[in-house]
Formats: sequence, C-alpha cells, structure tokens
Amino acid sequence: MGKRGRKLSARAAALMLGMSFSFAGALTALAQPGGAVIIPVGQSSGGPGAVNSPSTSQEGGTVIELPFKLVTPAHFRGDYNVAWGSVQRADGTWADVSYDYAIMNPYYRVLREETDSTGVEWYVCAAHATKAGDYFTDDGSFYNELWLKKADCTETSSVTVDTDNETRIKIVETALSTLGMPYQAGTAGPDSFDCSGYVYYVMNTAGVSVPRTSSDAMLGLGRNVSYEELKPGDILGRPGHVGVYIGDGKFVHASETATGVISDTIEMYSRVHTFTNYVNVVGD
Repeated sequence: MGKRGRKLSARAAALMLGMSFSFAGALTALAQPGGAVIIPVGQSSGGPGAVNSPSTSQEGGTVIELPFKLVTPAHFRGDYNVAWGSVQRADGTWADVSYDYAIMNPYYRVLREETDSTGVEWYVCAAHATKAGDYFTDDGSFYNELWLKKADCTETSSVTVDTDNETRIKIVETALSTLGMPYQAGTAGPDSFDCSGYVYYVMNTAGVSVPRTSSDAMLGLGRNVSYEELKPGDILGRPGHVGVYIGDGKFVHASETATGVISDTIEMYSRVHTFTNYVNVVGD
C-alpha cells in the first residue's frame, strides 16, 4: 500500500518532541494470521470490576496480584517506549501499526497470546477502538482486539501501589480490569462508559459512594488535594474530563469514542492537556 496521507495529531506531535518520522510504507496489509497457536491467559470470569485479587504489603508499597496479565510497550524510541501492533479492519484485512504511530500507553490488558503462521508471537489485548497511538482505521471501523508483538513488550500479573488502604487497592484493581472497554456517551458501565460514568462505576464497584453526575461536578466532590498529595484511587481531572489515578504517575480513563478505556501517564497527557484538580473521595 502507498503511504498514508495524513498529519500527526497534536498529541503525537507533542509526544515526539519534534522528532521527524517518515510515514512512507508505515501501514501495510498483513495476511490474516493462520494456524495460530492459542495460549489461554487467566482472566476474571465475572466481567469488568469483578476482581478479587490478593495483595501483599511490602516495603515500598503493596503488591496487587491480578487475575489477568498487563503488558507495557518496551521498544525504545527516542525518549519513550513503543510497540509494533496489528489490527483487523472491518473488511477482514489486517494492518500493521508501526513504531511511527507511537503505541505507547503504559498498560494494555491481555486477553490471550497467539503465534501467527509466520512464527511471530503476539499479545492479544482488549480494545474497542478506531485509534491506536496515532493510527486510525482507514474506514473508521472499530477493531475489538489490539495485537502487540511480544518482543516489544514486558508483561506482568501484578502492580505495586503506594498504599495499604484496601479501598484504594480495590479501586486500582477495578480500573485496570476495565482496560479496553468501549466509550459511549451517557453510559456508566458495565459494558461501556463515558468519562464521568467510568469514574462513577469504578468508585462504586470499589465501595466508594460517588453520585452519577457530570465530570465537572465530580471535581467538586470529596477533598481537593495537591499533586504531591495524590494517592492511588484518587480522581484527577480538568474541566470536561475525569479519570482514576492508579499510582506511579499513571491513570485510567474513558478517554473518547476512538480509544475507549485506556491507561495514560500524567506526564505525557499533560503535554496536551492540563489537569486542574486532584480529588480524594476515599476519605482517608
């Protein structure tokens, strides 16, 4: 296929810090994987939010053992890490999503692992999106799985959080269990979310009573704290948008229709948007 005639989004341009990448030949059709070897990976059987993971306190934080795997892009590109991906379009053809498209969110939730007919090993991750990094599907169709090359990723079945508060631990577990779920305006789970509906669902699933209200109203709940006081399980946001902080500079949010529920880092997100509020609704 020829090169894709489009400009970088403002977010991707900011993330690349002025680095110039060529997009010639970046998007190519793949043969549909055949003869795949499917390796099941442990998943929560109760759907999003239905997690009951053991946690162990240790010096430096609490380790939460998750009933699913998370993967993180680890192919070094400039000052950040990315992964090579692949998605299946509505017409059944496959498209490479090259390093140039900057698939770089901190966590992706693994559904299973596969080896394609050419011997390449993949993590198949939960998704309901038209966008991956700076790649958009040609026809605007949604893909329901994001394939990431195993060689480009690190995997984990646990996360460490800087809290021993059981409610905060449950908030983090619930947030991570929803990665890859769809975004839909006016919904609050369990099958789709808008940004405020997502925060409402995560908090209430974890036992924190939060009203179903607008994102702006949520910024006035609980007690506003400084960035330095931010803890895993707090709400973070700006006018028009909210998410759930999970620690280590990362958060999860129902971002937009094009991406669904994704993880992000405050540092990268803030290159385009600025958070104005950090809210403690747990009450500790």
